[in-house]
Amino acid sequence: MIQHYVVAGGGIAGILSALLLRKYYPNSKITLIESNNKLGGLLRSFDYGENGLFDYGTHYLMESGILDVDDLFESVLPLHERHIMSGYQTDISGAYRNGKLQNNSPCIDIRSHPDCAAYIKDFIHNFQNLNSENPPIKNAKEYYERRYGKKITADFIAPIILKIFKKSLESMSYMGTRFFPLSRLIMMENKDINSLDPLVKNCVAHTDQRNTSFLKQTASNAFYSQKRGIGLMIKGFVEMMHDQSINILYNNKVSSIEIKNACVKSILVTSKDKEDTVKIDIDLFVSATGVIPLTSLFNIDGLDIRSLDMPMTTVLVHLNISKPLQTKGLYYFYCYDEGYHSFRITDYRNYCPQAQDDGDNGKGYPVTVEMVFENNTKYTDIDFSNIAINELKKMGVVKEKTDILFKKSEKLSYGFPLLTVQNDNVFADVRSHIQSLKLKNFVSCGALSETDVYFQSDIIYDVHKKISSLSLSKKQIV
Repeated sequence: MIQHYVVAGGGIAGILSALLLRKYYPNSKITLIESNNKLGGLLRSFDYGENGLFDYGTHYLMESGILDVDDLFESVLPLHERHIMSGYQTDISGAYRNGKLQNNSPCIDIRSHPDCAAYIKDFIHNFQNLNSENPPIKNAKEYYERRYGKKITADFIAPIILKIFKKSLESMSYMGTRFFPLSRLIMMENKDINSLDPLVKNCVAHTDQRNTSFLKQTASNAFYSQKRGIGLMIKGFVEMMHDQSINILYNNKVSSIEIKNACVKSILVTSKDKEDTVKIDIDLFVSATGVIPLTSLFNIDGLDIRSLDMPMTTVLVHLNISKPLQTKGLYYFYCYDEGYHSFRITDYRNYCPQAQDDGDNGKGYPVTVEMVFENNTKYTDIDFSNIAINELKKMGVVKEKTDILFKKSEKLSYGFPLLTVQNDNVFADVRSHIQSLKLKNFVSCGALSETDVYFQSDIIYDVHKKISSLSLSKKQIV
């Protein structure tokens, strides 16, 4: 009898789960269920016809060091359509802070601060007084104070978190701040780093991301398309799944599950288009949809989702401009200064060959500005595109007499990722409840399936670890 394995969720976690199941269990029936009309999640692209594809900000696939996964990444596009970035070119990013664009590193550079010596002294003193008996970290403030000391945390880290999330450092979990590269700072010259204790050195960043030694450069590659749009790589994954007879159900969601003898015996799948429900008997259920949907799916009592801290509203502004941004080769940069809604700006031309060619040929240089707004904002009265353009001009990255050839704003249906201590506790309760059921044929993978799983590299590792460790019948590596 053919085994039927079902994966819910068509983001990178769901895509990898389905493809790895096919690799390990070639004789099984595999179905991927996605609630939208396209796969990819945040790795989708907006298609504006002659104005080109635009991504949900900066997204490319990073080599994982896992052979089965990297084989998929390398084969999803033909070699002539694939753009490979390696060495320091894997990821070149910066930060706008104190009215200047810092292009040597995305890590905060405090060397020019008049009190830099005092900050370093407090930082070193803090490490000397740490011990292994410190209690578990409760929030982001405790994490950064243990890492840097109170002075650096209060003067550099806390203001950034408040600017982006409108939340205090005490109210945020450490994982919630990992979206930004705050775990290392530039405090001293490279020659002074080598003499530091290894634990201290781990907190200090190199002064120039494009001038590091070979050993300091990442050994991993990054993959993007020669043509603009991470969605083209998702399209490649879809074609791969079709070739491997993986059935994809678009515009469908798992509305309920039947559990019997510690197994998920069947699921009810509801179609958005036809508004009908189909019962499917299954042998394995992989959820890659995130934690919150599991709350209703498993009928978890006593958890009030309304108690969650609501995320900020996220808006993407896509532009084609007549002259290139003055980003000095940065793929993207973060905006840390007060008074800006922008939090990340993507300059496609610096990592996508077609984007550079289109700009040079007069079609416009593509840019995406990611912005956050408080939830009480009256969106009908706001021209998001003009706000983004004015902020780019204020930052000084737009040349004079630059024409806006195309502009389009997209208000996302979900908000900016918000991992407060409150939300983290709710997610932990959901995970704990599901784990207590000890289901034999259920796998939860992807974002927040575990405490420390949130970003692409974490998700990829988590998916492979869980799918490769399954002990289903007739496992066969091909």
